[in-house]
Amino acid sequence: MPTIPLIFFNVESVRIFLIKEGFVYTLRQDRSVGIARAVTGAYRCHKQFASVDVKKEIDKPVTDPLELRRYFPMSGWKNIKRESLAEWFNFAKKIHNGAPLFLYKVTKIRETKQKTLGSGYDY
Repeated sequence: MPTIPLIFFNVESVRIFLIKEGFVYTLRQDRSVGIARAVTGAYRCHKQFASVDVKKEIDKPVTDPLELRRYFPMSGWKNIKRESLAEWFNFAKKIHNGAPLFLYKVTKIRETKQKTLGSGYDY
């Protein structure tokens, strides 16, 4: 049985946008596309909150934050303190250790009951 990939949403405003709007644009290093489990937490201990479909929106690495201008209002970042394109881009660069970033559209298929997966530690 194949393992369903995880996609982490630890920035609360982005996670809420995905849940409420049914989709979100997110910057990630190159990753698999298709069905995934949307989770919060850490790899060894996480909670699934939705099943999602991940599609690569831009098929080349994003090198200039201005390329993201039209996607920014649908990123979940506009409603928090870090309100600029550059801050969104720089935050993603930092958490992905400077790896090339791609833009993905993540669409919610269905919400799931939050349960802790991993070590049993509950957030």
